[in-house]
Amino acid sequence: MTHRAVGLAPVLRRDRPRIIIILVTAHGPFHRLDASAEDMFCLVARGELSWSAYLGRFMAPVLLGNVFGGVALVAVLNHAQVTSGSEAEP
Repeated sequence: MTHRAVGLAPVLRRDRPRIIIILVTAHGPFHRLDASAEDMFCLVARGELSWSAYLGRFMAPVLLGNVFGGVALVAVLNHAQVTSGSEAEP
């Protein structure tokens, strides 16, 4: 191992859960509203998908998932930031 890899080893061990979560969410079968909306809109424009199917089966679930997921992520990060400096009470 090079000196850089040796220096990163403790960080990688400590941050392994975060790295796994990032990899799973980045490469998992999850829809992203900004990435898939153009494809779905093209299907609607060509008449291969109805507006109700677009809104009900794609737009609404993805939008709700992004909103609730974003709120949960911000809440967890804010909680971690606030509690990181405090000491635990006995």
